[in-house]
Parts: sequence; structure tokens; C-alpha cells
Amino acid sequence: MRIALIVAPAWSTLTAPLGVASMAGAYKAAGHEVKVFDFNIRLWNMFRHLPDDMWSYSNFRAWANEEEFERLTLPHLAPKIPSLVQEVLAWGPELVGFSLYDTSIHCGRVMALQLKAQRPELPVIYGGPGASPWNVRRGRDFERGAVDAVVVGEGELSGLEAVERLSRQSDLEGCLGTLHRGTDGQVKQERARDNIHLNELPLPYFNDFDFAQYREQSLPIMMSRGCVAKCTFCSETRYWNKFRFREADHIVREMAQNMAQGRPSHYLVADSLVNGNFRVLGELAKKIVDEGLRLTWGGYARIDRRMTPELLKSMRQSGCSYLSFGLETGSQAVMDLMEKHTQVDVAKQVIRDTYFAGIEVHLNIVVGFPNEGEKEFQETLDFLTECRAFISIINTGETCAIPENTPMWSDPARFGITTNERGEIVYGVNGEWESMGGANNALVRRDRLLRLRALLDSWDDVIWYPRGPRPQQRIRRFLPEFHP
Repeated sequence: MRIALIVAPAWSTLTAPLGVASMAGAYKAAGHEVKVFDFNIRLWNMFRHLPDDMWSYSNFRAWANEEEFERLTLPHLAPKIPSLVQEVLAWGPELVGFSLYDTSIHCGRVMALQLKAQRPELPVIYGGPGASPWNVRRGRDFERGAVDAVVVGEGELSGLEAVERLSRQSDLEGCLGTLHRGTDGQVKQERARDNIHLNELPLPYFNDFDFAQYREQSLPIMMSRGCVAKCTFCSETRYWNKFRFREADHIVREMAQNMAQGRPSHYLVADSLVNGNFRVLGELAKKIVDEGLRLTWGGYARIDRRMTPELLKSMRQSGCSYLSFGLETGSQAVMDLMEKHTQVDVAKQVIRDTYFAGIEVHLNIVVGFPNEGEKEFQETLDFLTECRAFISIINTGETCAIPENTPMWSDPARFGITTNERGEIVYGVNGEWESMGGANNALVRRDRLLRLRALLDSWDDVIWYPRGPRPQQRIRRFLPEFHP
């Protein structure tokens, strides 16, 4: 079967998207003909000359909120989309799949509707984190005729079965891990499929990507899925249901194969965390050195006292050039409500040890968590000031939101978030959540975010995002040298 896989905007422009590459690898291994169309990077390159980067995280709502997408974003994209749709149709697909995120589901729907308008019989499948039952039902994608099936959660096995059934024009009754129209015409959600054993997955398929189009010459890689933690603000860990990992030799084999094919040798680990399994992490660092692979890598990591100087030194020798820690806050009280299960003093020690191992320290901060008062916010500013000499990059994000499928979403009263008599979140200033009594609202959170960014602006040796490096800024970076 000829399968076209589409990445709609907006998504990361840093490197090729791993999710669609993994699905392409699974379909190719099953004998299908596959072509990936990364329209996200194509459109970004069309608009990147503009002074305001539409793909910046600060424009999240202009992609993720349907009303704002149609009012602010779609008018820019609309003239470009028909030619992209024609490009897909000219290839002659027998099925089209969309890899979707919260920021791309509305643009994906526009493309799907245009495909269906010209070829109503062409099966369309959604997949990816943004293709959640809640998003699809809210967007009325089945009712609008945009989609025939949705793969919910992990896609490799469910997607393969859905494709096989659609190729035979069979119904999807009993197809685990899917959302579809039942024989009665109603939208039906099937039972979730069991988790996949990651070592059994085919390798991702990257042949259709032009790496020169992305912001970095790098390659995404998957070491694990899920997370060992269940932070109360995070939906990603619940999406994967359970933490699983690949063995080190499986990962190293993929790295060696990529290097043999001349692909980029810097790896972005696309996991919730690289240190979910310390045995595998230690073995991976050793095997990379033993195999003589000259590469660099980095990814997200959890603050954990097991990140010892010895382990960090071994990671550095293997080419680990940065670690992005989910610090989120410098207040112990806020950490505890987030259920980070670590301590402020441990965080300070791990940050120092990482720096002295020669690995760049990147930190992620969440501004305005529900129990964050002025005292707790000042503790975060003090923490960053104390650790400033060891930090290369700070990701400020925007202010604290309440993602779907998190404890904050399902039990807002536990976090002191204002609710009505039915326990539903009441939205106040600027249509955003606020704490009971209004002490933490959109204006308070915005003020704190601006104060954090003003502090970081006063430092000439730390980069903060979404702003990025400033002209003539002195940057504390380590050269990605290989140390055998």
C-alpha cells in the first residue's frame, strides 16, 4: 500500500520529527511503500524571514486554540496549503496519515479536509499525542469528514492493523488502540493496546528528510518511552502509560547504522528523561566509548542524587554535551506539590556536578504553579542566582497552564484552583485559570514571568528561551570534543 505521512505545523523546527519517522519505519518493515511530507519544516522555511517567529512557543495559543488559529494563523497559511495538498495527491497515495500534536491538529484538519474534498474515498488516519479522543471529539473531525480512523496512544502496532484493515476495506471493530466509526455510525473508542517492547521495533526511517532544512544538524533518537515520575503538571508521562526502555546495545547499533549512512552525528534524545534506567545509561556511555563512536548527544534528565560525578564523567566521555533538567522551581513547597520527589539541595549539587563534568546545564522553569506565592517565586529567583555560574540555558516557557489528562486537570480543587459546584475549572482574567481568592491569576503569573526574564536579561552569560542568544552575548558553552 502507498502511504503518505504528513507532519503539519506547528511542531519543533530543531530536527526531523521522530514520531513520524518511527511510524514510517514500522510501515516500511511491514512491506508498505511510504513517503514522508514534513510540511511543518517546509512552511517554517517559507515564513522564517518574518520578524515574529510564528513557530515560537510564545505563539502556542495561536496554533492550539481553534478560534485563535483560524483568526491569527490560518490567514497566513491558507495560500500555501493547496499546493502542498496537490503535492501529496500527485504522489498517488492509497492512504494518508497525519502525525499530530496539540499545536498542529487544527492545521492538520484543514489539510485533511482539502484532501478529502478532492478524493473523498482516500482513507485518512490521525496519530500522535495531539490526536487524543478529547481533541478529536471537540474538533468534530469525524462529523466534518476529515478522518476515518484515529490511532490513540502508541502507534506502531495499532497503526499497522488499522492500515491492513482499511486496505481490505474492512471495518475497525475490535482494532485495539483506535477511535473510529462503529457499524452503527457512532464514534467508538476501542480498548487500549498493550505496550510495545521497544527493542522489537524497526528503526526509524529518515530517508525522506532533508536535514539541511532544520535549525540544527542533529538526529532524534529514542532510548525510552514514558517516565519514572508522575509530576502533577505533566500529561506526557500518562500518555505512554508505563516507563519502558531500550537496551544499550540496541541504541548503539542504531547510532552506528546512522553514522554509516552519513547522517548527523549529534543526537537529541527525544525522551521524557535519559536517566529513567541508570543501568542502561551507564552501559550506553561505556558502549559508545568502547565502539569508538565519535558523536555527541544530550536530552532531558530528572534531578536525582544518583547522577554522581563518576556517572557524569562517563557520560561526558561518551559525548554527552548537555543535559536539560526539569527543575521547574527553586521552592521546596512547590516541588512537593508538583510531586518531583527530590530536594532543592540535591538539585544544586547535581547542577554543580554536571557543570564540573564538562556537560552544559539547561534548566526548565514553570512560572505560576498554583501554590506558588511571592515567597516561593523569590526562592526560584534566588536558586537561579546562586547557581548562575553553572547554567548555560534556561527555558522559561510561558506561564503555568493546566494540560488535559493531568492531576491538575482532573482534581483542580486539590491544587486550590477555582472551580464551580460541578468541580469544573472556572476561568477568570484573560480566560485563564486562577487560584481560589484570585491570588494567583493570569496577571500575577505574567508579571512573574516578565520579572524572571528581566533578571535573566541582566545576565550576559546565560541564554534564555524563547528569546535565544543576544548579539555579542558571552555564552558559557562546552566544546563537544570526544574524550576516549
